[in-house]
Amino acid sequence: MVIYTAPGTQPMVKVVRPPPLTLRNTLLLLAAVWMVGGVLFALSWMTTGTEKRMFSAPTCSPDQLSTSAECQVTLPGTVLELTAFQVEVDLGDRRVSMPVRLAGDVSGRGGTPVEVTFYRGQPVRVVGPWLKLDSTDSPATSAFDLREAGIGCLFVGTVVFGSGYLLRNLGALRPPRGGAGSQGGRSGPG
Repeated sequence: MVIYTAPGTQPMVKVVRPPPLTLRNTLLLLAAVWMVGGVLFALSWMTTGTEKRMFSAPTCSPDQLSTSAECQVTLPGTVLELTAFQVEVDLGDRRVSMPVRLAGDVSGRGGTPVEVTFYRGQPVRVVGPWLKLDSTDSPATSAFDLREAGIGCLFVGTVVFGSGYLLRNLGALRPPRGGAGSQGGRSGPG
């Protein structure tokens, strides 16, 4: 609804209706949403390849552990603190922290023995009993996020635009009011 007012006149209300959602427009919207979903799936697949390269990288030598060299190593450690956004691990000679995203109760994990995987000098995965965490910067997390976004585009886009089209055009599917042969006036003697 748009309200127009000119100085010294009464406000004039003009109702602006959206253009009809035709079958062609609905199919174009669905194609666009499906294309975005397909691109997200392709990016997820490419990121999964990065994750495979990460775990098949050669083992780091001790002097490469803190560098960005293309290598990986897994070290034993103990969880010091775990929150919804970060895990802190003691590796014996140093402490490392890794950003994570968790939901639910994460208390009571301190002291848990874990193995910390480093890739390019950064912690990317912490694994222990009842615990498997990937860093928010890890390719595994990126692949999961992209895959979920792709599913969301495909599902939500289809439901929203498909049901929007059906609901908008449901009136065209109903029979006319008053039944067949109704003249719209009174029937009977008169």
